[in-house]
Order: sequence, then C-alpha cells, then structure tokens
Amino acid sequence: MTPLLLGIGLLPLAALLQSSVLPQLPFPALRPDLMLVIVLAWNLARSRTDGLLWAFAGGLMLDTFSAGPFGALLLALFVVCLAANFIGTPLWDANPLLPLLGTVAGVALYHAIYLGVLLLWGWQLDWRSAASSVVLPAVFLDTTLMLLAYPLARRIARRIAAPQVSL
Repeated sequence: MTPLLLGIGLLPLAALLQSSVLPQLPFPALRPDLMLVIVLAWNLARSRTDGLLWAFAGGLMLDTFSAGPFGALLLALFVVCLAANFIGTPLWDANPLLPLLGTVAGVALYHAIYLGVLLLWGWQLDWRSAASSVVLPAVFLDTTLMLLAYPLARRIARRIAAPQVSL
C-alpha cells in the first residue's frame, strides 16, 4: 500500500467524522482534532513530501466542511506539518517523549494560527476563553490520541517504506 492510497482512504473519513459526527457529541471539550492527529502522526513518523500532501489535502477537506474562512484550517495544518517535517524524523525517533512534546506544540500552533486567521477575518474572539475552552482541552485530548496514533503511524510507515539497498 502506498502513502497516497492510505491517505485517500483515511483523510476523507477523518474529515467527515470531525465535521459531522464529533460536533454531535454532548461534551464540547471532548472533540479531538482527528485530522490534525492523523496528519501530524504521519508527518512525525515519516518526514517526506507525502506527509505535506496529506496536510494539504486534509486541510482542504476540513475547510470544505467548515464555517470559517476557506483556507484557514489548511494553513494551520500545513504550517504545523511543515514544522514537523523541518525538524525531521531522526529527532522524533531519538526519544519517545519528543513526539508527544511535538504534538503539544503542534496543537497549540494549529489553534493559534486558526484563531489568528479568524481575527484577521474580523471575527470577535476572547483569547482567554478560547485558550481555556478550546486550546487546552484540545492539547490534552489530541496528545492523548497521539499516544495511539504515532506508534501506529510508525509501524505503517516502516511497512510501506521503500526497501533500502546496502552496499
């Protein structure tokens, strides 16, 4: 299975769940950013262009279903994954806690970018309320989900990696 086929199967499902099923949950603070977790886990496990392609496609899908400005979620997701790719897989593999710290930073950056775009677009936001009711619960929940997603993404990435030729 190639990363492209995996993404084609997984990303639309994540976008639909995140935009239509999760908002129906009775607890607003317990709504994970599924697309962010999946795409960030893939980028942490496999720093390649396919991870950035996943971020681009996933952001487009989320923006299609979002009431916010088109491109805001794409920008936030792409910047977070670009940063994860820039740092690179060797660093993430160096210590098992580093991907979790990267997730905390990534979730905070994702929401900061999205809220910043909303402000630029003229939306009225209370930063304290957004931080306490959206960002902090998202950091906790998404990081908890990353405990499952990252090892799974690493296992899949290793299975579909191109075979290495040694001399």
